[in-house]
Amino acid sequence: MQINWLFDKKFTAYYYIRQAQQIHAGFFQNIRALILPRLHPDAWFFPDYGFFKDQDFLKHLEKLNHNFNLVVNDQSLVDKVTQKLDLFVNELDITEDKKSFDQIFPKITEFTKAFFLNIDSVYNLNIIPVKFGTGSSYYYQLNEKGYEIYITYRIDKKYTFIIKSFISVMVKIEKEFNDDKFDEWTARKTISDFLFNNTALKQYFPETENNGAIEFLEEYKGEIAQESAKYLAELGHPLPKSFSYKNDTIYFNSEPLQDLENKEIEVLKHLIDHRSQICSFEQIGDIYWGDQAQDKYSLEALAKLIEKIRKSF
Repeated sequence: MQINWLFDKKFTAYYYIRQAQQIHAGFFQNIRALILPRLHPDAWFFPDYGFFKDQDFLKHLEKLNHNFNLVVNDQSLVDKVTQKLDLFVNELDITEDKKSFDQIFPKITEFTKAFFLNIDSVYNLNIIPVKFGTGSSYYYQLNEKGYEIYITYRIDKKYTFIIKSFISVMVKIEKEFNDDKFDEWTARKTISDFLFNNTALKQYFPETENNGAIEFLEEYKGEIAQESAKYLAELGHPLPKSFSYKNDTIYFNSEPLQDLENKEIEVLKHLIDHRSQICSFEQIGDIYWGDQAQDKYSLEALAKLIEKIRKSF
C-alpha cells in the first residue's frame, strides 16, 4: 500500500466543497454534529458561510456527486473556493506528525491484517492535511487496481484520527466484499473505538481517550450545541426541533423549559443522552424512583410523567 500526502490546493478545495455539500444535504444536522465558524476541539469547523449566499455555488453543489474528478474538473468552482479560502496546509506545518505517522503506519497495517482479509486490495492511501472540517473523514473509490482511499487530517488533531478513519473505511470495504450493506456511522466508530481500547493497538496509542460512539454523541449539548445551532441557521440550514441541557436546565430549540421538577429533569437528561434509542419504562422508572422503583413502579404514574414533560414544551 502506497501512502501519499496530498498538499495540492485542489484536494483541499474538493474537501471544502464536500463539507458544504453535506451541510446543504442535511447530513450534519441528522447526526446532531457541531458546526462552528472557528476551530474547536469538539466541533466540525466550517470557516465561511458566505458561500451559502452565493446561488451559483449552491447550484454547483446540487449537481455534483462525490466523484473527485467531477469536482476538480469544474475549474470555475475550484477557483471560486481557492480564491476565498486561505486555510491551506503546507508540508512544513506537519513535519513531525507526518514523520511519526509514516514510521508507525507499517506496524498498523500488519496489525489490521488480522482483522481485515481484504486489506491488500487497497493500493493507495491518500492523506489530505486540512485546517478545518472533522477530526478526520474519508472517501474511497474502486477501480481496476483496487481501492484508493482518501482521508483528511485536521492538523490541530492527533494523527490517531487517521488510523481510526482507516479502520472505519476497512470495516466498510470488508462488508462490501461480503455483499453486506453496511453504512452505519456509529457502528463503524464503535468498532474502531473497541479495537483502540481493547487490542494491541492500545500500545501504539496509549494516550487515546476511551470515548465510544455513544459518549461522542453525548458531547453535543449545552452552550456549544446552541452556538452550533445558531451558526447552522446562519448558513441557511436550521436544525430541526431539538433538545439539549446544561447543568439542570433543559433547552428545547435553545429555549429553557420551565416548571420541571428535579426527577423530571433527570428523566429528560437521560432521554437526551440516549437520543435515537429505545428507553424502556423500567429504565425511566429507575431514574424517577431510584432505589424505591420496585415498590413504587406504576405505568399510570409514568404515563402522567411523560404527559407533563410533553406539555412543558
